[in-house]
Amino acid sequence: RPDPKHIPELREALKELDEMTGLDENAGVKKERGLAAKKAVRQLVSTVQANYDKELNGESPLPLSLNRLFLGNPGTGKTTVAKILGTVMKNLELLSNGSVVLKVGSDFKGGHEGGTEVATLKILEGAVGKVLVIDEAYTLNDNNYGKIALDTIVSKVMGSPGEDRAVMMLGYEEPMLKMLRDQNAGLSRRFNPMDAFFFPDFDDGQLLSILKGVLKKRDLKMDKDVRQRAIELLIEERKKPQFGNAGNVDNLLGRASLTMSSRDKHTRTICIDDLGVSARDAGSGGDPLDELKGMFMIEHIVHQLVQLRAKIERKRSQGENVGVDNFLFVGNPGTGKTQVARIMPKLMHSLGLLEDKIVETTAMEIQGQYVGHSAAKAREKIQAASGGVLFVDEAHNFLGTGSFAIEAAKVLMTATLEPEHKGRTMLIFAGYESKMNTMMQNVDDGMRRRFKETIRFPDWTPQNCFEFVVQLCKRKDIDVAEDAQRHILEQLKIIYQRPGWGNASDAHDTFEYLENALAMRTMSPCTGAAALVSSGQLNVITLEDAIMGMNKFHSQRPDMEEPQPGMYAGVGAGFAHFQSPGGAPPPNQPMIKRIEERVTQSLVTQARDGESGEDPMFAALQLACVELGYDIDQESRKRLIGILEVVQAGGGFSEDILEHVKSKTGENESNLQQMLRPQVPPLLKSMSDAVAAEEERLLVIKRLEEEKKLEEAEALRKKHEGMQRRLQTMGVCPAGFSWYRQGGGWRCHGGSHWVSDSQLQ
Repeated sequence: RPDPKHIPELREALKELDEMTGLDENAGVKKERGLAAKKAVRQLVSTVQANYDKELNGESPLPLSLNRLFLGNPGTGKTTVAKILGTVMKNLELLSNGSVVLKVGSDFKGGHEGGTEVATLKILEGAVGKVLVIDEAYTLNDNNYGKIALDTIVSKVMGSPGEDRAVMMLGYEEPMLKMLRDQNAGLSRRFNPMDAFFFPDFDDGQLLSILKGVLKKRDLKMDKDVRQRAIELLIEERKKPQFGNAGNVDNLLGRASLTMSSRDKHTRTICIDDLGVSARDAGSGGDPLDELKGMFMIEHIVHQLVQLRAKIERKRSQGENVGVDNFLFVGNPGTGKTQVARIMPKLMHSLGLLEDKIVETTAMEIQGQYVGHSAAKAREKIQAASGGVLFVDEAHNFLGTGSFAIEAAKVLMTATLEPEHKGRTMLIFAGYESKMNTMMQNVDDGMRRRFKETIRFPDWTPQNCFEFVVQLCKRKDIDVAEDAQRHILEQLKIIYQRPGWGNASDAHDTFEYLENALAMRTMSPCTGAAALVSSGQLNVITLEDAIMGMNKFHSQRPDMEEPQPGMYAGVGAGFAHFQSPGGAPPPNQPMIKRIEERVTQSLVTQARDGESGEDPMFAALQLACVELGYDIDQESRKRLIGILEVVQAGGGFSEDILEHVKSKTGENESNLQQMLRPQVPPLLKSMSDAVAAEEERLLVIKRLEEEKKLEEAEALRKKHEGMQRRLQTMGVCPAGFSWYRQGGGWRCHGGSHWVSDSQLQ
C-alpha cells in the first residue's frame, strides 16, 4: 500500500506542498471548478490507496484521471504544484518518470500544412512517463492551429489506466472553461472541470507571508509600516483582472530594490519612498468623505459611511479578508444619490479595496433590443467597471420595460457572484424606494440578498430648500432681505404641492432665478449704480427680485389645474389634436376645466356612444401609452412592445401604466390586470406594425442619403412630418398616437383609427 510514511520521496513532496503559501482555501469554490490544489493532491493520494485496497479485495477500482485543469491567476503556484505532482505520481507508480515537460500554446503550431498535428504528436510522444504542462492553454481556443492541436490531444490522450502520461492544462478560469465549451466535446471529458485543481488568489495575510519570505531570501529589510504600505499597494493591484499574486510581490520588491540601491548602495533597508509613494501618500492623504461635508441634507449618510469604514478597518485589523458589498441607493431625484455614488470608489480606494473609478449608466441604457443584446450590454458595463464601481441609476426600470431589461438585471446579478467581481466590484442600484422594492421582488428572487447595504436619501422640505438657497446666496456674498425671504419660502411651499418636486435641483433653480432677477435689476439703465451702492442693494435680493424670480419658477412649474397656453402642443404628450391652427378648440369637444379629464372624457364618450367601437378600458390603455411617452420615438415604442409581450406571455403590466389607467378609470387595482389583458393583442399588433413601417421609412431615407440624394430625402422627411401634423390636427385619434402608412391610407399607432387618402384630399 503506497504510504508516505514508507516512501521518503513521496513524503518530502507532500511536505513541500503543505509548506506552500495558500492553495488550501476551498470556501466558496463552485463544484464545477474542482478542489483547491492542496486538497486535490491529497485526494489523489487517498484514491490510489483506496484502489490498492480494492484490488486486494477483488473489487473494481475507483476511476482516476491523470489529466487535469489547473485554474487560477498567475503567481499562485501552478507550475510548482505540477512539478510536485509529477514526483507524487511517480512514487504512486502512476508515471514511470515523473519529470515535467513545460510547453505553451504556440509550441504546438507547425510551420506548414499538417505541421500542427505533427508538432503536437511529437510533444505527446516526448512526454511519455512525464507530466506535460501546457501553460496558457486557452490560447489554443481557435478554429485554426489551436483546434487541430486540441483535436489531436483528444485523439491521443484517452485517460486510460496505464497510459503513463499526465497532461496538465493551465490558465485563467473563465477562458479555460470557455475553451471546453467551444471545442471538441471530448476535450471536457478528458479534462473534466469537476476534477480541476483550483488556485485562488492570495489573501492579505498570505501576501504578507510571501513578502516576508522574499525579503528574507534576498537579505532585505523593511520596517513594519513600510511592509503595511507594500501590502496595501499589492491589495490595490489585486483588484485588477489577472492579478499576478507572487509575481506582483517579486515585481514590487524588484523595483523597490533598484530605487534603494540608487539611493544608498550600502543599505539593505527598503523605505516608503523606495516603493514609489511618499510618506504623505502612505497615510496622511485627504479623507474622501470631506467632499460630502459641504453637501446639504446628507449628514446621516456621512455618518453611515463613517461606520462602514470603521467596520472594514476593524475586520482588517482582525486578519479577516475584506471585500466590498453592493449597495441600494433609494430616494427621489435631486437628493444626492449620484454625488454620493461618485464618492464610493474614492472611499473604497482609500481603504485599499477598489480602484478609484466609476462607470455610470441607467437601466434603460443597458436594455437591449433583441435576444442576447441585453446580456452583451450588461457584460460590457460590468467589465468596464471591474475593480471599481458600477452605478445603475433608475434601476427600478429593470421591471416594466420588457423582458430584455429583466435579462440585463439577471446578468448583473450573476456577475456579482463571479470570482472576478465578487467582493472586487461594487454594484450600486439607485431609484425610487417603492419601485425598487417592487422591482427586486419580481425580477430575481435572489436580488435582495446581493445588496447587503441600503442608503436612504430623504426628500427635501420647502424649508430645507429655502435654507439651502440662503446658503448659496451667502457663498456668493449675496444677502436676502427679510420680506424677500418670507416670499421665497411661501412660494416654495406652493410649488412643493405640485407634481415634479426636484429637491436639490429645485433649490439650485430657485437660486438661479433669484440671481438672474437681481442681475436684471442692478444692470438696468434705469437704475443708477451710485444709487444702488448708496442704498446697499447692489448685492441684496429684494422683495422685487424675489417676486420676479419666483414668478419665473411658477411659469416653469405651472399649476396643472389650469391649462397653460401652448403647453400641450407636443405630440408625445398626447394633446396636439386639441388645438386647431387658430388656437380655438376643435369642434364637438367640451371645454372641461382639467385637460386630462377632457381627454379621458372624450375617449370614454366615444366608446360609450359607439363612435369609435372602442372599449373604455382600451381607450384608457391607449391614453396611458401616449401620455407616458411610449409613442415618442422608435426606442420608446420598442419598450412598449416589450412590455406588451411580457403581458401576453402571462406577466404583469408595468406599474406606471397600471397607475395611469387607474387614475383615468377609477377601477380597483386588483381588477385592472384582468380587465386590461384582453386589450393587449390588438395594441401589440398595431404597435409592431407601426414600428416595422417606421423602420422601413427610415431605411428608405437612409438609402437616399447614402446615394447623396439629400434633397429627395429631406423632401420625404418633411412630407411625413407634415402629414403627422395634419392627422393630429384632425383629432381622429383622441389619444394622440402618431400615424403610419397602411394600404390606401393611414393607421394610428394605437390601431383603432384609420384615415383614407381620399379623406385627406
